Amino acid sequence: MMKKFVIALSALMLSLSAGAALACGDDGCSKEQCAISENGEKAHGEKAHGEHADHAKSVESVIVKPGYTLATLSVDGMICINCVNKVTAALEDVKGVDAVSVDLKAAKASISYDKKAVEPKKLVETLSKLGYKVKQI
Repeated sequence: MMKKFVIALSALMLSLSAGAALACGDDGCSKEQCAISENGEKAHGEKAHGEHADHAKSVESVIVKPGYTLATLSVDGMICINCVNKVTAALEDVKGVDAVSVDLKAAKASISYDKKAVEPKKLVETLSKLGYKVKQI
């Protein structure tokens, strides 16, 4: 138990010193608290997120309707599925966004949006306000 606590504390300090955005916040994950393992890998307790079949989220391609545009953003700082959920929800709340797909492993978000209603700059700002390092790619 003490070893897990020390690992979790070390991981927290590592993530803070690396400038990772700990966006899990109050919602937390449905499993144990997210952290970065002592070897620097994204982890969930003692296992990486990808090892939890019930906790993994498949990434689907974004279908871009006629009249809509596709934006791809690099989203640095996502460490868990809860981060993916927050990023997805924040983007879906932006007026003019039609569809969103977020890939934790690739640290990317694909967004189908109406270019008459929203600019990519607004999408970047939305995620930056959550504490993520974001740029359009």
